[in-house]
Amino acid sequence: MTPKLLCVDAVPTYTEIGLKDVPVIFGRSLEADVRFDDTWTSRFHCRIDNIEGRLIVRDLGSSNGTLVNGDRVEESEIGHGDRVTIGISTFELSAPAIASLQQNEAAVPV
Repeated sequence: MTPKLLCVDAVPTYTEIGLKDVPVIFGRSLEADVRFDDTWTSRFHCRIDNIEGRLIVRDLGSSNGTLVNGDRVEESEIGHGDRVTIGISTFELSAPAIASLQQNEAAVPV
């Protein structure tokens, strides 16, 4: 199943955003892959990449920051159930395949 961001706001900006074709750049600019029309979002706010099967969110120097589970981050790995806030919009990552991979890695003894 393709990872996606599901909006958890009462009035959603987007109901869901598919992450099949990454990298994905979020921002107010017409050149952003996913465009937000709110003043809390920078022109180029953040980017999500897939690095070796892991989803990584990177803030692109936004004024109001990118939050993962309520914490401001410059860069962070995100997994199933994590919440990402971009501007005034908050999304929950739905990525069951990533959750399964993370559980398997946790079960491997070191």
